[in-house]
Amino acid sequence: MKIFALLASLTGGLFAHPYIYLSAPRLYTPGEATEIRLETSDLDLIHFRLYAIEDPIDFFEGQRNMRSPQVRGKAKPVNFFHMLQGLGDRTRRNTRYLAREMMSEKSRVGLRDYLGLPQLEKTQAETPERLGPNSIPRLEGYEVLSEWTLELEKKKNKDDYYYYGRYHYETIDLGITDPGVYLVEAYYGTRVAYTPVVVSLMSVVTKQDPAEVYVFAVNSSDGKPRRGARVVVLSDTNRVGMGRTDGKGRFHTSFDTTRLRVLV
Repeated sequence: MKIFALLASLTGGLFAHPYIYLSAPRLYTPGEATEIRLETSDLDLIHFRLYAIEDPIDFFEGQRNMRSPQVRGKAKPVNFFHMLQGLGDRTRRNTRYLAREMMSEKSRVGLRDYLGLPQLEKTQAETPERLGPNSIPRLEGYEVLSEWTLELEKKKNKDDYYYYGRYHYETIDLGITDPGVYLVEAYYGTRVAYTPVVVSLMSVVTKQDPAEVYVFAVNSSDGKPRRGARVVVLSDTNRVGMGRTDGKGRFHTSFDTTRLRVLV
């Protein structure tokens, strides 16, 4: 049984599929904690960048999925040698932790001395460039507001943590205080994910039937109608209506479809 466990550990890297997923649960008003949610597996640290979106209407107009936008990042492609390096890294790590679980310290020292292996010194491992904070270039045309790296806590109390999917679920406070639309980028190596974050002084209600679209915009602080708010109505990524809210915070347009999106 131990031999099968060792073989599973040695081949674990071949079947590992690290992933990163970001989401913003809702829209925020100034003064609230602007939090996003991170889901990841088989990764122990994630690099982040926070961008400012200068023209939100233009940005969202070209997106088919507003919650998980597609932006053009020039990520370095994964090649065969990177795959081998990843397999080697995981195999060495899993073998080390499996040996610690199956053998006492005295047994490990005795085996090391019997095989004539050198004593390993604890050193701070250096992150390869292909996995470092510059592995994904900055997005062109966006202002970078901040950059940071999050080291995920290793679950040492779970025996299978190092051999199977190392899942992490984190809530991250971005510390944004000013109204605006922002883009969060999370990446490691060539894995990358994005989520938009909206901090607004305005609240919007939309109503739609097969032929009509109604928009009502108010100030979040006092509930008064929001006059002059820019409205764009989209069918897929095609603009089918646009205008501004009137003195009562209302906007109305007609279009014969049920698949519409409204940007305000």
